[in-house]
Amino acid sequence: MSEKVTLTRLECFDAAMVGILRFIESLFAGHEDKGGAKDEDFCTRIGIDILGAMGELVIAKILNLHWSRSINGFKTTPDIEPNLEVKTPRKSHHRLMIRKGDDPSRIYVLVLPDPEPPFFKVVGSIRGFDAMLEEHVENPGNRGEAYFVPTEKLRPWSEGLAE
Repeated sequence: MSEKVTLTRLECFDAAMVGILRFIESLFAGHEDKGGAKDEDFCTRIGIDILGAMGELVIAKILNLHWSRSINGFKTTPDIEPNLEVKTPRKSHHRLMIRKGDDPSRIYVLVLPDPEPPFFKVVGSIRGFDAMLEEHVENPGNRGEAYFVPTEKLRPWSEGLAE
């Protein structure tokens, strides 16, 4: 069962600033987007980073954990210590996507807008090892292969995080 979470105005502002900083750092470092966002306009790409930061804050909030607000952490630092990666796609019908090269030892949590910020729902979680199966590999839009885990394969989010 998913859990609904509402961010406050200040939390939305906090996450928005983190998302904008991440976008600017990537822009000036010349990092190439590995997913579908590279074909999106400037404002949409910033929005994607803001939404991702909001999803991380949702998990930190419900677990009462510190959110590091990391910039340039990329694959070296988990979104939430000690081992949580938060995935927040733009659409509420999207599945959990894990890229090839992501850390299989981490736990991946799907957070969806419900229907849009500041309202979210935490759908479920899965350990990377369990998600990174050939049956989940897809390449939608020819944007590179990734693992797309259907929501019915996710564990209840609180159960999955207890590991």
